[in-house]
Amino acid sequence: MPIVVLYIAVSIDGFITKPDGDSSVIDSFGKIDYGFGEFFKSVDTIITGRIAFTSGKKPEPRYRGKKIIVLTNRSLSEEGIIFTSIAPKRIIEEFCSDSKKIWLAGGGKVATAFLNAGLIDEIKLLIVPVCLGKGIRLFHDGLKETHFQLRQSMQFENGTVMVDFLKR
Repeated sequence: MPIVVLYIAVSIDGFITKPDGDSSVIDSFGKIDYGFGEFFKSVDTIITGRIAFTSGKKPEPRYRGKKIIVLTNRSLSEEGIIFTSIAPKRIIEEFCSDSKKIWLAGGGKVATAFLNAGLIDEIKLLIVPVCLGKGIRLFHDGLKETHFQLRQSMQFENGTVMVDFLKR
């Protein structure tokens, strides 16, 4: 079974984007690597939701060689990308049997579904020093209680904090 890691930036008040999906405020803190480059090299599969996928975060050239899975109820098609609406456990079974490490890239609905299915092994949160007030939450209502332990935390000069949790 592959390791599933939710690695995502979040505001202090728990939002990953503004209500319209704009993540530019949070993305503006991305000038530092935060260990993402090393993490990205270690993953072979990327799972994301349609909104995160279509909000300008199209696969970059560095994504080549990685399996990309987009969760959506819409009928979409793009070469080299798997679009599906099946449940998280079935995604892992049907599309990730050969995967070793999966980056769960967002958004909130996807993070909630995978956590509720018991599939997230690690959560890496980059907490940015801004309150958005409203927007798309990291986790949606109906989240099951799940326990994690802190593996490490790091503070950066621009005020961001990276916290790394492992599922107990």
